[in-house]
Amino acid sequence: MKSMFQRKKGYDPNNSNKFDDRNIHTLKEWNWKLEQSITQLRSRINAVENRLSLNKNEVDEQNIKKLEENSNDLTTYKSDKNLNSSMEIIRKYEETLNELDHEYQKMKDQINKLSKRQKSSSLIMHVKGKEIPLEITGIIGGILIIIIAFLVAMGGTEFVVSPPFLTISGLVLIGSTIVRSVGGVELIKTFYQKRNELIEKS
Repeated sequence: MKSMFQRKKGYDPNNSNKFDDRNIHTLKEWNWKLEQSITQLRSRINAVENRLSLNKNEVDEQNIKKLEENSNDLTTYKSDKNLNSSMEIIRKYEETLNELDHEYQKMKDQINKLSKRQKSSSLIMHVKGKEIPLEITGIIGGILIIIIAFLVAMGGTEFVVSPPFLTISGLVLIGSTIVRSVGGVELIKTFYQKRNELIEKS
C-alpha cells in the first residue's frame, strides 16, 4: 500500500505563502510571449542575412566588372556602403537578441523557483489521483476547536476558559508551527511509511 502523504522538497516556511498560482501563470505567459518574440526576431535576422549574402555576391561580381571597365565608378562605393550599413543593423539586432535571451533565461529560472515554492507544502494527500495539500497547523487548530466545542457542550465552560487549558492550547498551536518549520513533517511522513509497511507485511 502506497503512502497517501508525500512531502515536497525545497520547503521554505517564510516564503511558502508569498506567491500564488496567478503570479506564476502571469510570469509563464509573459515568458511565452518573450520566447515567441525571440523566435520571430531570429527568423527575421536569418532572412536578412540570407538576402544580404546573395546581394553581396551579386555586388562582388558587379564590382569586378565595373572595376575592369572603370576604376572610378562610384556605384561600387555606394553598394558597399549600403551593405555595411545593413550589416551594422544586423549586429544591433544580434545584440538585442542576446540581451533578450539573457533576460529569458533569468525569467525562466525565476519561474522554476516560484513553481517549487508554490508546490512546496507540509503534507500532500492523494485522493483519486488528485493532490490535496494539508496544513498541519490548520488541522490541529480544527481539532482543538472541536475539543473545545465538546467540552462546552458537556458543561465544561469553566475549564475551557481556565488559564491552564488556554495555555496548553496555545502551546499546542505554537508547537505544531515549530514542528512544521523544523522538519516535523518528515517525521510524520516516516511514521506513515512505517505504518504502511507494517500493514503490507501483516
